[in-house]
Amino acid sequence: MKSLGINVFMTSLLLFLAWPVHAKHKKLPKSKQQNVIKVPFNQLFVKNTDGSFTPRQPLVIHGVTVKPGMRLTKGISFAGVDISSLETKLLVIDTSNGTNKLK
Repeated sequence: MKSLGINVFMTSLLLFLAWPVHAKHKKLPKSKQQNVIKVPFNQLFVKNTDGSFTPRQPLVIHGVTVKPGMRLTKGISFAGVDISSLETKLLVIDTSNGTNKLK
């Protein structure tokens, strides 16, 4: 009877000690992972001859997607952002879930 109590105690102790090790190495689901990168403006946008900008690839700006072929006019706000004000900056992009989101 005494050995059964020791076995239960040892099993409980091993489970208690092993749990944090297992939890540390658990990967986050894809939806929770973030891949944040810095990208030069001209890798994401083309400056047109009329001074407007066209995205090279789909880009989400504050929940609104801007797609190639769309012209963003200098000085006009798109989703609360004047794209022309970002022309000389590095843009922070989150590439999680296969989308490019401007941060």
